[in-house]
Amino acid sequence: MEIHHNDCDDDVKLPRRETFLWSTVMVVAVMEGSNSAEITERLVDLGHLFSVSDVSSYLTILRSKGLVRTIASRRGIVGGSTWELTEICKKLLGNGNGS
Repeated sequence: MEIHHNDCDDDVKLPRRETFLWSTVMVVAVMEGSNSAEITERLVDLGHLFSVSDVSSYLTILRSKGLVRTIASRRGIVGGSTWELTEICKKLLGNGNGS
């Protein structure tokens, strides 16, 4: 079962800067349309010691907060699901409200 959240929730807030969730949002912002493995690879390139399992957990948390959504759900398949930012997350990032 998957839970999907509306992008119009006024209570949506960006994660605090310098956190794992913040780093994950930033990578998704740059690599929209990438899968979990590609996002993990980029985070590792940036110096984070994350596994695909870690990043999948962060992405699931971010999805529950209404910040990312799956474009293609491929749970349990090599590479994992494909992700993008929600419109509300894009608006929050565009407004510079990243605290």
